[in-house]
Amino acid sequence: MRLMTGAHFTTPSYRAQPKCAPTRIGVLGAAVSCAVLFWAGHASALQVYRTGSPHDAATATSSLTCLAGGGSDDLWAAGWRRMLELSGGGDVVVVRADGERGDYESWIYADEGGHRFPRVNSVTTVVLDARRDADDPRAVEAVGNAEMIFFAGGDQSRYVDWIHRTGFERALYAAIFQRSVPVGGTSAGMAFLAGIDYTGRFSSPSSPGGWVSSEDVLADPSGAFVDLNPLVLVGPL
Repeated sequence: MRLMTGAHFTTPSYRAQPKCAPTRIGVLGAAVSCAVLFWAGHASALQVYRTGSPHDAATATSSLTCLAGGGSDDLWAAGWRRMLELSGGGDVVVVRADGERGDYESWIYADEGGHRFPRVNSVTTVVLDARRDADDPRAVEAVGNAEMIFFAGGDQSRYVDWIHRTGFERALYAAIFQRSVPVGGTSAGMAFLAGIDYTGRFSSPSSPGGWVSSEDVLADPSGAFVDLNPLVLVGPL
């Protein structure tokens, strides 16, 4: 079991803006099957999108935890390539909690960046919008059938609040530790895989409404605004 880190990146912003460039979502061609599934009800807005084959594949996988500090995914394409290789060309699931579809599906499936990504069976984006979404059978099934799982950036406190002690979390642990599925994350997604997570729920005591800074923490390391949470996913090392 291996660990990859994005050590060449700048220090991540723990509530960085999510990677979202809708202009890169394009038509992949007649040979590409793209299924879009929506489910909404009772204040929940789970979104599940799929690009590629509508049928799940079962491939041999190998464990890997890839931690990317943030920034452009194009800058660490080698890490992506390795995760995709270890997926065995199976089904990739991208998890988001920012309300956006993003552009990972076409970027991965069609290798839009020209990074020599291996071909995969499908890429599914699961957009969680509330805690109840993490118990929705569609979200749980997507992770249960995944051969690679990736957490996008955004707000890690949402991942913690919405996934802990749900069917989604159980499916994640089964995928990672029982089926040896490679897992990765960037920015907030990386923080969710860190074992102990700075969730960033509070604003700066010195700048109300702003983010907590390193100066704030150094001035008061035990302050309530330094909210470290151990209830997050720990990938295999």
